[in-house]
Amino acid sequence: MNKLDETIQFSVSKGLMWLCKNQNQDGSFGDLYPITTTALALLAFEKHAQKQCILPLNPNYTFFNSVDKAFMYILENVKVDGDKIYFEDYGNTNMPTGCVLAALAASGCEDYLIAYNEYLPINGYTFNQLKQEIINYLTSSQNDDGGWGESTDPYNSCSSNVITGYVVLGLLMEKWHGSCLSKPIFNKLENWIEYIQNDNGGAGNYSPTDGVNVLNTGFLIEEMYFLNYPSSNNNLKWAKQYIADNWCMPCGYCKTGWNNHPVANYEATFAVTLGLSLYDVEYLKTSNSVCIYWYRDITRILLSQQSQDGSWPASKVNFEQSDPVLSSVWAMLTLEYIVACEI
Repeated sequence: MNKLDETIQFSVSKGLMWLCKNQNQDGSFGDLYPITTTALALLAFEKHAQKQCILPLNPNYTFFNSVDKAFMYILENVKVDGDKIYFEDYGNTNMPTGCVLAALAASGCEDYLIAYNEYLPINGYTFNQLKQEIINYLTSSQNDDGGWGESTDPYNSCSSNVITGYVVLGLLMEKWHGSCLSKPIFNKLENWIEYIQNDNGGAGNYSPTDGVNVLNTGFLIEEMYFLNYPSSNNNLKWAKQYIADNWCMPCGYCKTGWNNHPVANYEATFAVTLGLSLYDVEYLKTSNSVCIYWYRDITRILLSQQSQDGSWPASKVNFEQSDPVLSSVWAMLTLEYIVACEI
């Protein structure tokens, strides 16, 4: 482990300790989107446990108690619809369900037996069985255009690239663990990728011209990786070019970049790092042939913006980042993915 990795690991450990101290009494994390935030927090703990070569639900893991309570909270809020299982954050079902799938898949505990509460409809399930019924739900909730909206409710079903990115995060983690996903998911998602990419290479959110920025483009690259796009793919190259050309732009409403003084868009750092690390991208090159060592820039900014208590500050970049817990989880996941890609 080099010195930068050590610094990042120390930062993440400090952040996870802060997270444990600020876990809600019911086992959840955060205030805005408790299921989504708790699932992403679990993913951060799991990445840390993986680095320590221990399973997160092993009682000897440093943060076992927090992980156990978090899983209990999520599983006690399960929704069952026949052979489909989903989770809900105030009407939003696809994003939390995708994030829960990611947390379950990344746990490495496929045969873990759910026995928190004998009255739970999933009592006696293994994580593997639970994941399959979650996939059943996500398969049924995918829109005809290939993306996912907030839910299957007609008023909230319009596909969003951000929500699609979180659903694909769960599906990607499950794909890595050998799950056989249905072919229609891949075919429909390819249609979405072709639709949502703007002529400038970037990606929008609800349409190719809506909210085009590096955050949406990071999720676009993740979606391309899920579909096995090769590094030589022209659409992928254009997406990376867009991120490079907008690297120094500010973040915020109608802004295209990822960083603002004094607080960055931590969701954007996560999405960009996720996409670029999957393809082992070492540097980006602007249209003017300027090389950008993206992971160094993000690492420097995140380390400098971490508070003394281990958290990252809330931001006015968007509503979601008004919750310092969610901002902190995004920042920690960003740093963990930077270390994991070992560029």
